[in-house]
Amino acid sequence: MTEHDAYLALNLVPSMGAATARAGIARFGSAAAFFESGGRGLADLDVDGRRLGRARAAAFEESFGAVDWRAELVAKVAAEKGVDAALLARMSGDVEENAAFLKAQME
Repeated sequence: MTEHDAYLALNLVPSMGAATARAGIARFGSAAAFFESGGRGLADLDVDGRRLGRARAAAFEESFGAVDWRAELVAKVAAEKGVDAALLARMSGDVEENAAFLKAQME
């Protein structure tokens, strides 16, 4: 995960505000390390002078696991480039299968 991707992914975490993101990045050393932590160990995170607390930390940990940042980034780039999202949704992770599918769509 690049640092840029990590910043985008952190924006997809529900209730992740700027102050919490800054505090997490400061603790883990980078946005990528913060996101890759999966939100674990955040109960004592200092966010603007206040501890995050167990309940919010648990909610963030659950949210981090639910974020499909790769799919969100692909959808964002597809929209920017004018690529049909329905076409992308039908594609698998297999490169050769995707190439065959795209070739069939173009015929």
